[in-house]
Amino acid sequence: MASWKGMPVLIASLNHWSNCKNGSGLTVFSFNPLIVNQYLLKSQKNPLLFTLISSIMNHCVCKSRKMIKQDSEYSVIVSNIIYLLMVKKDLKPEKGKLLISKPFLHDPYFKRSVVFLTEHNNDGTVGFILNKPVDISINEAVDEFPEFNSKLYIGGPVQRDSLYYLHTMGNTICDSVEVAKGIYWGGNFEVLKVLIESNKISKNELKFFMGYSGWDKKQLEKEMKNDSWIVAPAKIEHIIGDDSENLWSNVLKIFGKEYAMLANFSEHPSLN
Repeated sequence: MASWKGMPVLIASLNHWSNCKNGSGLTVFSFNPLIVNQYLLKSQKNPLLFTLISSIMNHCVCKSRKMIKQDSEYSVIVSNIIYLLMVKKDLKPEKGKLLISKPFLHDPYFKRSVVFLTEHNNDGTVGFILNKPVDISINEAVDEFPEFNSKLYIGGPVQRDSLYYLHTMGNTICDSVEVAKGIYWGGNFEVLKVLIESNKISKNELKFFMGYSGWDKKQLEKEMKNDSWIVAPAKIEHIIGDDSENLWSNVLKIFGKEYAMLANFSEHPSLN
């Protein structure tokens, strides 16, 4: 197996248990996520090394799961590490994945956008932009729609006069299509309105879009070759979450230092 000077540091970092207690008397798992990110990114070029680090992480996460479950800060760190382990630089577009635009993509719709892909096959690609809210509510956009405190998003440039929605209520809203684990597309609109009227669904379970994003056959593949997009796994909080303002930069930063630099790149290159 190839030797690596950084391995002892990584193992020591991952296996360090804090002797301190937090406010609730909970022992917490302590490591430096920047070190982990750096070594994981390097190790992707060496499958054997990547497997070893993944095994170490899985062991440490399982070992510490009970200890961190009540501590949100450490839970987020571990969640991000697990997410990073899922990320590969050679991921291809597919249903249920995210497209993250590169900073130099200046298309007015897709600039600094995160797109959730709901369909990708030989005929083309369909998805919804997750981080482009508009200044009108769903009630203002749709006639005779029940009062609902939820943002409305621009899903893309295609069919801007049509309403679409993603949600987590697939077992309740009939005719929904599961796109990824726990994420559903569409479904019976009348059932949805009844759920809203009876307060059986919240804005944290549902996201509305005007229009969608569409690519013709092989069009997205050409854009990938032009280095316009990064493909990443999707998490439910990426799709239904409300932090659209920071979504693009937050997803990029999870990838590590290389992508954090892209996330911090100014929208106006002359300011860098």
